[in-house]
Order: sequence, then structure tokens, then C-alpha cells
Amino acid sequence: MKSSNTNSKTLQINHTWQAFRSGLAVLILLLGMVPSRLALGLTDSGKNDGFELNGAITVLPSAAAFIGDWTVAGKIVHVTATTKIDQENGSVAVGAFVEVKGAVQNDGSVNATTIEVKLGTGGGSETKLTGSVESIPSTPNRVGDWKIAGKTVHVSATTLLHQESTPIAVGVIVQVEGLLQGDGSINALEIEAKSGSGSNDSKFTGKVEELPSTTGRIGDWKVSGRVVHVAPSTSILQQEGTVAVGVTVKVEGTTQADGSLNATKIEVKSQAVGSEDNHARFRGTVETLPGTTGQIGDWKVSGVTVHVTAGTKIKQEFGPVAVNSIVEVEGNRQADNSISASQIEVEDPVTASVSNSAGFSRFYGRIVSLPSTPGFIGEWNVGGQKLNVVAATIIVQEKGQVAVGALVEIVAVLKSGALEAVRIEVKQINGNSAGFVKFFGAISALPAVQNFVGDWTVGGKVVHVTSSTRIEQEHGTVAVNAFVSVTGNQRADGSVDANEIEVKAENSAANGSPGFICFFGSISSVPSTTGFIGDWVVNGKTIHVTATTLIDQTRTAVAVGALVEVKGNQRADGSVDATKIEVKSATVAGGAGATFIEIVGKIAALPKTTNLVGDWTVDTRTVRVSATTLIKREHGTVAVGAKAEVKGALQADGSIDATVIEVQGTSYYTSAPVASVSASWYKSENAPDSIIASFGSNLAQATQSATKLPLPTSLGGVSVLVDNKPAGLFFVSPTQINYLVPAGVAAGSALVAIVNNNQVVAQGALSLPGVAPSLFTADSSGQGVPAGQLLRVKANQQQSYEALGRYDSGQQKYVPTPIVRQSGDQLFLVLFGTGFRNTPDSDHNSGNGSAENVQASIGGVNAPVLFVGAAPGFAGLDQINIQLPADVTAGSNVTVTIKVSDGQ
Repeated sequence: MKSSNTNSKTLQINHTWQAFRSGLAVLILLLGMVPSRLALGLTDSGKNDGFELNGAITVLPSAAAFIGDWTVAGKIVHVTATTKIDQENGSVAVGAFVEVKGAVQNDGSVNATTIEVKLGTGGGSETKLTGSVESIPSTPNRVGDWKIAGKTVHVSATTLLHQESTPIAVGVIVQVEGLLQGDGSINALEIEAKSGSGSNDSKFTGKVEELPSTTGRIGDWKVSGRVVHVAPSTSILQQEGTVAVGVTVKVEGTTQADGSLNATKIEVKSQAVGSEDNHARFRGTVETLPGTTGQIGDWKVSGVTVHVTAGTKIKQEFGPVAVNSIVEVEGNRQADNSISASQIEVEDPVTASVSNSAGFSRFYGRIVSLPSTPGFIGEWNVGGQKLNVVAATIIVQEKGQVAVGALVEIVAVLKSGALEAVRIEVKQINGNSAGFVKFFGAISALPAVQNFVGDWTVGGKVVHVTSSTRIEQEHGTVAVNAFVSVTGNQRADGSVDANEIEVKAENSAANGSPGFICFFGSISSVPSTTGFIGDWVVNGKTIHVTATTLIDQTRTAVAVGALVEVKGNQRADGSVDATKIEVKSATVAGGAGATFIEIVGKIAALPKTTNLVGDWTVDTRTVRVSATTLIKREHGTVAVGAKAEVKGALQADGSIDATVIEVQGTSYYTSAPVASVSASWYKSENAPDSIIASFGSNLAQATQSATKLPLPTSLGGVSVLVDNKPAGLFFVSPTQINYLVPAGVAAGSALVAIVNNNQVVAQGALSLPGVAPSLFTADSSGQGVPAGQLLRVKANQQQSYEALGRYDSGQQKYVPTPIVRQSGDQLFLVLFGTGFRNTPDSDHNSGNGSAENVQASIGGVNAPVLFVGAAPGFAGLDQINIQLPADVTAGSNVTVTIKVSDGQ
């Protein structure tokens, strides 16, 4: 697996052959287990590779040992006497959260082989409630207390929300299944939205989540998930406060057939906001700005007062801040409902008005056909896509005239089942084509303008940057020598029209693979050898294919003329050492190939896989999701009916190979923040089955540690949910929690929820690019001395383990233990980290794990990697075994470099 940002990860640690101690020792003490010896060869872990289901139990049989049919997350689960039921973390009961493994049957039911209770239920009798939603929290996934038909309904991150018929919102009729508590409230297991609402005349109280920046606020509001139509005749009472995003209002009006409401009266109600700050994020329009240097002072954004200081990060990649700019604001909500902004990002002014709407699309393509009408109004064919051009369509022809063969960028929306162009920009005239490309490199030249618009040079390529290019600077600042990933469309001359540029590091020694490239093209020639080993030609490029290159022919066979996706490392001469080639289609239709596309739509169908890999349907398009697709879901749950933004490569058949999918949740929410990083080196990038440290405040009431395996999913009443899956806990405290990311979590950015006594106390995002290797260090700092051991094998095959260093109390640091190589000795370095195990096992040899996709050098000398995989006897701990080359000179300050390729 890989992230959309890198194809490989490089770890570089300068050290003086030092001790395996603190970082790993903490884990050993934590688990109370010390293996006596660490083998160089490991056996397969024996994980069940069948179907996996996570969810709450809603129905149980009354038979002994629970043999019979269960219902878990809406699925029928067949349990027999041979089904293994693990109740170590809780008892089987209605409401318990379980993990089911087994085989899916033709009717969709599951024959269970194992069932593990992850979270026990809080008890209570089973109950059902049908009624109208009266209030709903504006949190991700609507976690918190709801009011339904007068009853308090507790919704947690594990509650299943069914919104296929209509989105859940205030006023919508829902059916609740859950457990009745002693105080009359309900712990909800499932909530299903029913179409329609309680009556045509409606009154409800909710929180403003979206607001138009029009005179009199006329237009569509979103209040606690419900669309409210505000007309000039709507009475808006603001005696108790000003209308703004986040304010609580009482709405009266008439319900429409689609569940929206025509408002006759809206009254601002006072809002009880706690004294402590609450994290907030929302999207709105700038209405007023202070006339100060750096715009420091109070802004008004969609009615909200936003306090901007010198410490506020203002991202203006899409243009300078101005009145009417659409921005995303993030910060802390104050008691008076204002926000102290930590970051403000200006959105693309060209597409902002439509980019958040379902049906939005942006892509490149060559004009195949045009109508012969004034202004070219009518139906176009661009890259095989039919497109309606209307009088309101903006056509930009600064770089060339509209003509068949010209390369254009399209911004469009879906209307009545067809794409309607909002904006068309000619990028180049006849004789050029666009091809999806992604690559990494160091910036060697930048334009001398503040917003970086113009031509860059990255990795030797000319990169064309416009005001619509999205520039991410979270991991570093744009500057010469900064290492970046570039995604966009490559022209025939080799230059690239950039759609996205992400800074990976502020210098060229980055956590990426210099030279990595991913592109689409047509096969011109292939060698007639077994396995096609040798040199291919794709889009004029020489592609070097070896026995380790993965060739995916799932869709169709390798053949001249076929469209393929190539991933690998580009040499200085422009040729590519391929790590993976995937055949996309038998031919390249109409020369269109694959181009970058961005769409926004509603998820209509999802694959039945735990990691979401497979074919999705978004609006009417097929979206192909692989293990390397980044799925950003910290603001909303992946579910049918959810709105999602998809970016990727447009195929000739109209499908999209997705590189990034972002689920769009509510535009406003409050919760205490939590920051999650790798427990070994405190970086943001992590992986499934890796060890995480999350930091926040008031996370737990006391400090507790796990003492045995398997790891518990609850310590001191505290649980951690990653994408609603319970995580195994190493340690909890008021300010820090260490946990294991559940296996099978999709790549991307997951939502992390800290639950304390059945209440979500903090939420945040967890970055999961897939392969995210890191090493534990002797001093637990994440830098310097790696944790590990030296294995010495003498000429007579006698083995011994030696410490790499020792702690010197006088110097108060770790110092090296000299390594002396005797004649005939073989020396092996055994290092420990986390995030390695998802590196693909390309050769399917369990004896070496995924060593074929890991390279190491010691003191600048290539060193054989013998094994990479899970360390035996530990949770989340990974191990790498490296042979020390005979020509490595023993001594101080030797550099070890480990490069992990995704094999994709």
C-alpha cells in the first residue's frame, strides 16, 4: 500500500551502534513479556484472510452457547459449535461491539469462524423507538445526545446510522433500536431514517451549520442537518444574538416533500457554550476584514466573528484574502460564539461556488468534437466525455483558441444526468495531449511572485502552477530545495499542469522516493519473454521490467496498444524502473487516455470489504478504490448517501481510478482536539497495525497500563475508536493514550474518537498513508540511536546477542559499545519499529517477510535485508534483520539508511 504522496519511505538514522533499550523496553514492560531469542526467520502469522465484519449485536439466539443466527450490523451471522467466541474484553450480549470473521454466503449472510467481543454493552433492555428528531449535535458522525420524540438518545461512534432513504436531520422521522437505561434514555445501537417528516407544519430548534452570505441571509441554510429555505418574507428575529454558523435557532415553517423546510420564522436563541474553548471548523464567505497589515484583527465570516492574530496561519494558495472570498476556518470557539482562528484557508474562487455541490467535476482532456454554433454553445466531446456548454459557461482562451485537438481544463456540474460546463480553459492548442502523472522531486526554481503562480522546476520537470493549483504546506514551506509531490496532467512536451503540490519536507532528504513516478500511457512495445521481463516502451518512455515488477492483468491482458498505469522510479535518462504495471483497458479509446479528474457526488454503492477496496459508485460513476487510495474520513463516515470528493485518473470508459477520496461531513462541529502521531518517532504518518501516541487533555481520569495480550480495548473506562473500530490499548492517562491501530483500517485519514465512560471526550484525525515505517530509539526520542540488538554468528555457527550500546550516567546519554568482527564471524543487525508490516510481500515468501521491498545501506554500503515483518510475541511491533557487509568499517557515527518501497 502507499499514500497518494509517496511510493516509498526512507528512514535515515545517524547513530554510534547503540543499545536496544528504552523505546522497546517500555513495550516489553508494558506487556510483561520478554522473548528469550529473536529468530532471523519467521513463520506466517496465520491471520484469517476471510471476510471480516465489525459492528454491534442487535439479535441473539436463546440457545446454549449462542448457537444459531445472530444479527450483527444488520447482517445475519450463522454461529455453530465450531465457532470460536472470544469474550475476554466483554460478554456476548445485545449491544456488544464484536468483530466477526468467516465466509460470506450467496445470500449475504456469514458463516462465522471466530467472533471476538471488542466492547461490552452497558446493559439495559432491548427497545425500539419511532419518532421525530427534535435535536441533534453538530459533531462528526453526530456523536452525542439526541432528542427523539422527547427521549434522550445516546449516540456513540459505534451507533449504525442508516440514511439510505433520507439524510438524518432535525424533523426527520427515525426508528431507533437500542438499550433502555434506568433513567429512561436509550443507548442507540442503530438509527434508521424514514422518508418524510412528522407534519407539513414544523417547528424545531437546531444549530446553524451552513449559511448563505447574502443580503438578509436569503437562500438555503442548513440547520442541524436540515435544509431550510429562507425567503425575503421569512421573519428573522435576532434579539438574543446574531445569525451565524454555530448559533442555535428556532425554526418554524412548512415541510416540503424532500424533507426541507420553507421557513416562515427563524429566532436566534441564546447558546449555552461552556467556559472552555471548543475546537471548531467551518466553511463560509468573508464579509468584512480589518484594514490592518496581515489582516490581523476581527473578521466576519458568514456571520461569525473570527479573531485573527499574528499566529493564525493564512493559506492563500488560491489567491489573496478579500471580501467575498470563500474560506475554511479552523480554531477554538469562545463563550461568545466567536472563533479564535488557528488557520484560515482561501478556497479556489473559480470553482468554490460549485466545488462543494454534488455533481461537481473538474478534469483535463483533448477536444474531440465541437458544435458549429456561435460561442460553441451545445454539446462538446472532451477526452471522450460529453459536455453541455451553455451561454453562462466561462471560456478562457488566453493560451490558445478553442478547436478540435486543443487541450482544455473543464469545471462542470451534473445537471439532469449530464455534465454542464461552468468554466473551460484552453491549456494548449493542437498537437498536445494530457496524461495523468504523479511524481516526487526537489524544487530547483520558483517564480518570483507571492502566490507561486507561474512555472516551477521540480525534479528537472517544468511544472505549470495556476491559481487553481492546490498547494499543501502542512509538512513544510514552499522554497527552493523543498521536496514535494506533484499531481497533474503531463503535456506532450513533458511539462506538467499541476493540480496539487504537497510539500513533503523542507529539504530534498525527504520521507519519499526521489525519482518516483506514476503515469498512464499506451504500450508501444513489450519484450517476448516469459513474464514480459525486459524493456517496454510506454508513451515513448523506456520501462525496465524485472522479475520483481508486479504486473496486474486483472482487467485485461498485456498487449501493444493497451492502456496501462506505470509506477516506479525514474532514472536520470528519463527511463523508469517499474515496481508495478497495471493494465487498465485493452485499447486507449480515441487517444484520450487517462487524465486527472476531480468530482463531488453522493456515494450510491460500496464494496463489501473491510478496507473499502473495490468498486464504489459515486453519483453514476464507477470509482475504483485500491489499497493505495487515500480515503479522508475524519469529517464524515464512509456510507451510502454520504457526499464525497473524488480525485484520480479518468479512464476511457468513464470510470475513475481514485487516488484520494474525501468524505464531506457537517461543515461545523465542536469537540476537544486530540493529536495522534507514531509512538516511535512522533511523526504524523502511520499505518494500520502500528503503535500510536495520542495527546490531549482530560482524556482519562487515571493512569493505567495493559499487562497482557491480547490488548484490552478498555482501560479505566477509556476506549479509543478508529473509524468506529475499537483499538487495543497499551496505556491511558489524562494527557496521553498509546494504542494499536486496528488491522484492516483503510488508508487515508481516519477519525479517532476518545471515549471516556461512554462519552466522546476528544476527536481528531489519524493519518494512515499505508506503509509508514519508523524505528524505536534507545532514548525514546524518535531520533538518534535505534533500539535493537547485534546477532553474532561465529564460524562454528554458535550464536550470541550483544547490546548495541549502554547508558552512560556520567554523560547522561547512550554511548556506543564497540563492535569487533572476528575472523569468520557473520554480524546481523536486528532493529525494531512499527508500520513496516504492510509492505507488500511481492515474492510470497513468508520466510523473509517483505524483505524484497526493503533496501538498507550501512555506512554508504548496501546491506542485505533478510527479514521484515511482525516481531513475534508483541502487539504492533515490527522487526527488520540486516546483514552487516564485510566491508563496513566498525567505528563511530555510522549512518544506517532504510528505504521501504510500497511494491505497488
